[in-house]
Amino acid sequence: MATTTKNICIFGDSIAYGAWDGQGGWVDRIRQFLHDRTLASRFTDYYFVYHLGIPGDTAADILRRLSVEARAREPHLIIFAVGINDARWQSIQKNPKVPADEFIGNIKKLIAEARLHAHEILFIGLTPVDESKTMPFEENTYFENSRITKYNEMIKTICQQEKVQFVDMAGILDVAHDLEDGLHPNEQGHEKMFEAIKAWLEKNGA
Repeated sequence: MATTTKNICIFGDSIAYGAWDGQGGWVDRIRQFLHDRTLASRFTDYYFVYHLGIPGDTAADILRRLSVEARAREPHLIIFAVGINDARWQSIQKNPKVPADEFIGNIKKLIAEARLHAHEILFIGLTPVDESKTMPFEENTYFENSRITKYNEMIKTICQQEKVQFVDMAGILDVAHDLEDGLHPNEQGHEKMFEAIKAWLEKNGA
């Protein structure tokens, strides 16, 4: 029987990294889910999931390391979960961390670079925040749902234009119960994200 292999690189920020979740967040859940698939196939189907989330990363940060990380792992699928740090304010004057036009350019560059390394690309949509805890979140750092929604729509629109897959997180999380610190999902929140992303993987051949 022929053996098939699928390498998956997941690039992202602290939410992808799994902050505040003892199980490593939705990414480690995906890794375990696909590892179980490998075991069930008795190693005729190999899934290798590479967890490449770095807290604080923006789209530009991922762009700087994408080529090196991808060349080392030869992915079939690249998943991006990024943008919430781009959308944050840097001060009460609402100066964006990354202006909208620059963000759009970086997302398009991520797609162009990813296409040099993988046949499939998937973006995960941005998650909402509890503004009672994120305005401010840290000194001179603010996360606001209206801005997050705007940046999420930019990603979604670019994905439609570029014919790239997109899993929207709108309506998935309950900000009153699924966030640990107002920004990062708790265990329950990561489980909900995992289920939504797993559904996409199952629909698309995983």
